[in-house]
Amino acid sequence: MSNAVNTDTCLTRLDKFITRMNAHDIPGVIELYTEDCVLDDLGADSVVRGHEELFEFLTGMFTAAPGMTGKLVAACEDVDRVWVEWGWHGVGPDPEKVHRIVSVMRYEDGRIKHATDFWRGIGAESSQS
Repeated sequence: MSNAVNTDTCLTRLDKFITRMNAHDIPGVIELYTEDCVLDDLGADSVVRGHEELFEFLTGMFTAAPGMTGKLVAACEDVDRVWVEWGWHGVGPDPEKVHRIVSVMRYEDGRIKHATDFWRGIGAESSQS
């Protein structure tokens, strides 16, 4: 029996995710997803499937919002999934606008298999992030 502590949890993987997203490191972000991943972006009413579509999605997002950065607000995890609240700044024509996002991510073999994002934009004056 091993006394080793598993430090590779869903929450520790979020640190990698947010660091790579803030750096606009598209290959690094894609590496965190399974080959057959699915991203349901309910705010944009779109579904992204697989690494190729994810590459196109991220490229478009970072091109449209070159100053975009995110901050983790809150998170909790279960065995194979994590629920996350984010605040994303620098999205769209109004740099003061904050997009609040709630994500549910399901992991398989340490990578994101399925993610669902619920979001809306709000004015900075009503944001706590």
